[in-house]
Amino acid sequence: NASSSSSSSSSSSSFSSPASAGRHVRSYNHLQGDVRWRKLYSYNKYFLKIEKNGKVSGTKKENCPYSILEITSVEIGVVAVKSINSNYYLAMNKKGKVYGS
Repeated sequence: NASSSSSSSSSSSSFSSPASAGRHVRSYNHLQGDVRWRKLYSYNKYFLKIEKNGKVSGTKKENCPYSILEITSVEIGVVAVKSINSNYYLAMNKKGKVYGS
Protein backbone atom coordinates (compact mmCIF):
# COMPACT_ATOMS: atom_id res chain seq x y z
CA ASN A 1 0.00 0.00 0.00
CA ALA A 2 2.82 2.42 0.76
CA SER A 3 4.17 2.11 -2.76
CA SER A 4 0.74 2.67 -4.33
CA SER A 5 0.08 5.79 -2.22
CA SER A 6 3.47 7.27 -3.03
CA SER A 7 2.97 6.62 -6.74
CA SER A 8 -0.49 8.21 -6.67
CA SER A 9 0.83 11.31 -4.90
CA SER A 10 3.64 11.69 -7.42
CA SER A 11 1.23 11.27 -10.34
CA SER A 12 -1.24 13.75 -8.85
CA SER A 13 1.49 16.38 -8.48
CA SER A 14 1.90 16.40 -12.25
CA PHE A 15 -1.73 17.57 -12.52
CA SER A 16 -1.44 20.36 -9.95
CA SER A 17 0.10 23.13 -12.02
CA PRO A 18 -1.03 26.70 -11.32
CA ALA A 19 -2.46 26.97 -14.83
CA SER A 20 -4.71 23.91 -14.46
CA ALA A 21 -8.43 24.63 -14.13
CA GLY A 22 -10.40 22.63 -11.57
CA ARG A 23 -9.10 19.86 -9.42
CA HIS A 24 -7.86 16.44 -10.40
CA VAL A 25 -10.50 13.75 -9.79
CA ARG A 26 -9.09 10.53 -8.40
CA SER A 27 -10.70 7.12 -8.34
CA TYR A 28 -11.22 5.70 -4.84
CA ASN A 29 -12.39 2.18 -5.68
CA HIS A 30 -11.51 1.02 -2.16
CA LEU A 31 -14.28 3.30 -0.79
CA GLN A 32 -17.01 2.07 -3.15
CA GLY A 33 -19.72 0.39 -1.09
CA ASP A 34 -18.34 1.90 2.12
CA VAL A 35 -21.09 2.48 4.73
CA ARG A 36 -20.82 5.01 7.55
CA TRP A 37 -23.16 6.33 10.22
CA ARG A 38 -22.81 10.09 10.60
CA LYS A 39 -24.61 13.32 11.41
CA LEU A 40 -24.46 16.07 8.80
CA TYR A 41 -23.86 19.46 10.41
CA SER A 42 -24.46 22.63 8.40
CA TYR A 43 -22.62 25.95 8.52
CA ASN A 44 -25.68 27.52 10.21
CA LYS A 45 -25.40 25.03 13.11
CA TYR A 46 -28.20 22.59 12.26
CA PHE A 47 -28.06 18.81 11.97
CA LEU A 48 -29.84 17.37 8.92
CA LYS A 49 -32.75 15.12 9.89
CA ILE A 50 -35.30 13.02 8.01
CA GLU A 51 -38.45 12.54 10.08
CA LYS A 52 -40.86 9.56 10.20
CA ASN A 53 -43.16 11.28 7.67
CA GLY A 54 -40.30 11.88 5.19
CA LYS A 55 -39.92 15.59 5.97
CA VAL A 56 -36.32 16.80 5.59
CA SER A 57 -35.29 19.61 7.91
CA GLY A 58 -32.70 20.62 10.46
CA THR A 59 -32.46 20.41 14.23
CA LYS A 60 -30.18 21.98 16.81
CA LYS A 61 -30.66 18.96 19.11
CA GLU A 62 -27.46 16.89 19.17
CA ASN A 63 -29.30 13.77 20.36
CA CYS A 64 -32.12 13.75 17.75
CA PRO A 65 -32.57 10.13 16.58
CA TYR A 66 -33.70 11.25 13.09
CA SER A 67 -30.36 12.96 12.45
CA ILE A 68 -28.37 9.71 12.52
CA LEU A 69 -27.69 9.01 8.86
CA GLU A 70 -26.25 6.05 7.00
CA ILE A 71 -24.03 7.34 4.19
CA THR A 72 -23.13 4.77 1.56
CA SER A 73 -20.67 5.32 -1.28
CA VAL A 74 -22.41 4.24 -4.50
CA GLU A 75 -19.90 5.41 -7.11
CA ILE A 76 -17.50 8.32 -7.59
CA GLY A 77 -19.36 11.48 -6.66
CA VAL A 78 -22.57 9.65 -5.65
CA VAL A 79 -23.66 8.74 -2.14
CA ALA A 80 -26.91 7.36 -0.72
CA VAL A 81 -28.07 9.07 2.48
CA LYS A 82 -30.57 7.20 4.67
CA SER A 83 -32.02 8.09 8.06
CA ILE A 84 -31.49 5.13 10.38
CA ASN A 85 -34.58 5.76 12.54
CA SER A 86 -37.14 6.85 9.92
CA ASN A 87 -35.84 4.46 7.22
CA TYR A 88 -36.14 7.19 4.53
CA TYR A 89 -33.53 8.09 1.93
CA LEU A 90 -32.66 11.67 1.10
CA ALA A 91 -33.98 12.48 -2.38
CA MET A 92 -34.24 15.54 -4.61
CA ASN A 93 -36.87 16.40 -7.22
CA LYS A 94 -36.16 18.08 -10.58
CA LYS A 95 -36.67 21.53 -9.03
CA GLY A 96 -34.01 20.86 -6.39
CA LYS A 97 -36.38 20.35 -3.44
CA VAL A 98 -35.14 17.68 -1.03
CA TYR A 99 -37.46 15.15 0.58
CA GLY A 100 -37.42 11.70 2.20
CA SER A 101 -38.33 8.80 -0.02
